[in-house]
Amino acid sequence: MKIKEVNTGIYIVKAEILQKYLPRIKNENSKGEFYLTDLVSLAIEDEKKVQSVEVKNKMVAHGVNNQEELAEATKIVYQAKAKQLMSEGVIFIDPAASYVEESVTVGAGTVIYPGAF
Repeated sequence: MKIKEVNTGIYIVKAEILQKYLPRIKNENSKGEFYLTDLVSLAIEDEKKVQSVEVKNKMVAHGVNNQEELAEATKIVYQAKAKQLMSEGVIFIDPAASYVEESVTVGAGTVIYPGAF
């Protein structure tokens, strides 16, 4: 069976639902961790309405499970910022070799050289 739906970990939940179900989440698994995803099965057991939202052709999430995937996700964020800044008139000599954080503001006409952090 092919996976047709992925949980991005983004939830919208009423406070009263969290108050009711969070105390019922157990860590009885191989890692001894508490999984927020258990909220879904608990709500379904109590016949509460549970709904997912399908997003098409948009990047809303990127799975990161190891250092290689973290590097790839980081690259995507830096490239998106470079693209945004270039559309605002910032000049990148090599956008793939420049690393501008999301919160940074850069004025139009500014030249950013490779290796800039």
